[in-house]
Amino acid sequence: DSVYFDRSRWEPLELPPADGRLRLGVVASNYPHKNLAVFPEVKRLLRDRHGLEADFLVTFSEADWARCSDDFRASVVNVGTLALPQCPTLNSQLDGVVLPTLLECYSATPIEALAARTPLFASDRPFVRDTVGDYARYFDPLDPSNIADVIAEYFLHPQDRWSEEADEGFRHVSD
Repeated sequence: DSVYFDRSRWEPLELPPADGRLRLGVVASNYPHKNLAVFPEVKRLLRDRHGLEADFLVTFSEADWARCSDDFRASVVNVGTLALPQCPTLNSQLDGVVLPTLLECYSATPIEALAARTPLFASDRPFVRDTVGDYARYFDPLDPSNIADVIAEYFLHPQDRWSEEADEGFRHVSD
């Protein structure tokens, strides 16, 4: 949606304080193929293997949230459903958008992450590569260890060129 490319249309969104933890997440419904149930395990691996504390944020309806496991609800923050102009606000407040999807023919999430100039961590799937090319960090969505390793590599070994890369990714999706 064009709202991602016009910051004057973004609406505010209050999030819980990060308190030094990474904010990772995705704007998505809780469909099984989205593979979001992997978030608690990735969060644990980031902490236990890499010493990184992270909050995973999702945008589930109350009904979808109620259907989640106790472990998921204890490990993940639900900010609730958002109005469209709040979606880019959320993406811009995340340290990274994480898309562990297993099956899509197309997803706007990779484009939305880059439009918000937010690092994208995504399933190594053709629909993502075809859309954003080298502007994502790719992982095997069936391997929580690999997901955690890819995220940790980025945050433990920051690249001085992220602002340049973010600008290039933005231009890639806005052209």
